[in-house]
Amino acid sequence: MQAFRRERGYSMVEMAVVVVTTGIITASAMSAYRPTVGASDAASKTGEMIKVNQAIIAFAQRNHRLPCADDNADGIEGNAGVCTAGSYVSGGVPYVTLGVTPPAVLGTGAGADLVYAVYRNSAASPNADLASLIERNDDAPAANHYRNSDDLMIALVSAASAAVSSSYLNMTGDGAATGVSNCATNTVANVAFALISGGSVDMDKNNSIFDGPHNGVSLPTGSSVKCFAPPTLSASSNYDDKVIVTTFEQLISFLKQ
Repeated sequence: MQAFRRERGYSMVEMAVVVVTTGIITASAMSAYRPTVGASDAASKTGEMIKVNQAIIAFAQRNHRLPCADDNADGIEGNAGVCTAGSYVSGGVPYVTLGVTPPAVLGTGAGADLVYAVYRNSAASPNADLASLIERNDDAPAANHYRNSDDLMIALVSAASAAVSSSYLNMTGDGAATGVSNCATNTVANVAFALISGGSVDMDKNNSIFDGPHNGVSLPTGSSVKCFAPPTLSASSNYDDKVIVTTFEQLISFLKQ
């Protein structure tokens, strides 16, 4: 396998078939349908979500992988820190693993309203399980580049090149330009990771603060959700969730820094 090195200009990145690089997109629009939630409270929640997003990126820069989700509200990724391949795709934010204090505005433990989800596709070639630290460049264990950022770069390029699939973390439509917001019928794009907040009101009256495409979410496990609404889905009379996504391309750009 050809070496994947920074000094060679990220040739694999240049060859990747990618979706439009959008950066980190946040949905923070207020709506008249949320009379019990002040604008300052909603803005504060969005701000805290962005801080968590930045902590996840910093973790990836340090550890050359993304964390997997917390499945039992102890703040530790996976099951006591063990991230079995392909498991713990979605659930709570692993605050302890990230080394950050849970923002009070987002809640903690089983009472939290923030879901973290990560792309884990071990079927891709090279392996694109972004939460696994794997040597993907055939470096020997004693080599300087063994299991480093190059390996995460390779995984991200592989993920960006793979066919869009509902089997892995994905976004559905926004009800407008990208089509109907329906996880069963419209898979628009896969992304590296996402944060989903249930807002503050059960807008669609399903006995959960998570609305629309997210109404199957149940923390702390996340109910293995793999599909979520895009950040551009507007608030409405039955939806007030917030979503932040980081694309494969955006994470590549952060790792280059």
